[in-house]
Amino acid sequence: MKLKIILFSVCLLFLNLSASARVSALTYYATPAELPVAEIISSFRLYQVIADLQLSVPSVVKFPLDGSSGSFAVLETESNTFQPYNVTSELTKVPFTVESGNADDPFLNDGNNNTFAEYALVDAGGENTAVLTFSYSRPISTYQLKFSLADNVQLPDAVSVVELGGNLERILINRKALSNSAVSFPASNASSFRVIFYYRQPLRISEIGFNDTAGRTAQKYLLFLAGPGLNYHVYSSAEVVPYIRLPESADLRAGAETVEIAAPPKVLNPFFKEADSDRDGIADKRDNCRDIHNPDQADVNRNSRGDACEDFDLDGVLNGKDNCPDKPNRLQQDSDRDGAGDHCDSTENRIIERFPYLPWLGIGIGFLIVALIFKTAISPK
Repeated sequence: MKLKIILFSVCLLFLNLSASARVSALTYYATPAELPVAEIISSFRLYQVIADLQLSVPSVVKFPLDGSSGSFAVLETESNTFQPYNVTSELTKVPFTVESGNADDPFLNDGNNNTFAEYALVDAGGENTAVLTFSYSRPISTYQLKFSLADNVQLPDAVSVVELGGNLERILINRKALSNSAVSFPASNASSFRVIFYYRQPLRISEIGFNDTAGRTAQKYLLFLAGPGLNYHVYSSAEVVPYIRLPESADLRAGAETVEIAAPPKVLNPFFKEADSDRDGIADKRDNCRDIHNPDQADVNRNSRGDACEDFDLDGVLNGKDNCPDKPNRLQQDSDRDGAGDHCDSTENRIIERFPYLPWLGIGIGFLIVALIFKTAISPK
C-alpha cells in the first residue's frame, strides 16, 4: 500500500512539473503602462480648444483637419479624461462660384436639379446671349463643360468657352453648335472661365460646371462624441505617440446628430516636452541611441551612432543589451546571474564550479533517499 502511495505521489509531481512547463512556454503580451494625463499632454506640441458647443444632447462633433497626419488626443477638460475619436476622409469638389449678370447665381451649382437660373428672351425675334463667369478656388485641369436644363427646355443654339488669366483671354471653343449638354474643348488649366450661350428660346439652366480631370480633393475630418456643457482640448503634433487608454467608443459613423464646426486655431502647448524615449536625459532629436538608455552618449568609433546601439561582436544583440559586448554570445548565457555573460566572466561564481564534487554528492544522497523509501515500502509490518 505504501508503494502505491509513493508511486501516486511521484506521478502527481510529474504532472505538476509538466503543467508548469506548458504554462511557462506561453507568451504573454503586457499592456503598456498607463501614463498620467499630464505626461501624455506633454508629448504633443499643439492643441485646439473646443468650447461652448451649446449641445442639448450628446452629439458627434466634426471639424476639418489642415492636412496634418499622425495621432491626436481628445481631452475632456471637466473630467480630465481622454475620449475616443475617429479621422475620416471625404472627397470634395474644388469650390467655385458662377456669376451671371454681375451677381453670383447660387442656383447654378447648388446640387439641386429642381432649382434653376432663368434667362429670358431680350430679343424675341433674334439671338440672345447668356454670359456666365466661373471662378474656382484653385486652378483646375479640364477639357469639358457639363450642364443640365430644366424640364422641357430646348438646348441653346451654340456656346463659346474662354479661359481667363489676368489680362489675357484664350478662346477654347467659339460658337460651337450644341447637340447635347456636354461640351468638349482643348485641355485647359485655369481657375477662371467665361461661358457664353447663344439661344432663341427661353433658357433655364439647373446645374453647370467644368469636369475637373485632376479629380476631387480629399479633406480629412476629426470626429468625436461631445456631451452637453462639456469642453475639450484636441492635441496634435506628437514627436512620440504615447499609449492612451480610452473608454468604449461610440459608432461615430452611425448617423448620430452631427455638429460640424470650423477648425479651431492651433495653439502652442505650454506643457510640451521634447521626446526622450529611453529616458536618459537626452532628447530624441539629439540622442545618438534613441531606444537604449545611454546618458554618456559614448561613440568610440565616431560614426554618430551611440555605442549602445552598435553590435561590435556581431552576435545579433546590441551592445547596450549584450552581457558580453566584445565576444559573440547570441544566447546570452549567464549561469551565475552576475550580469556578465559566461563568455566574458573571468570570476566564477557558480558553487558547483568551486566545489566540483557537489554534483556527485547530491546524486549519492538522492540514491540513498530512494533506497530508504523502497525499503520502507516493502518491509513487512
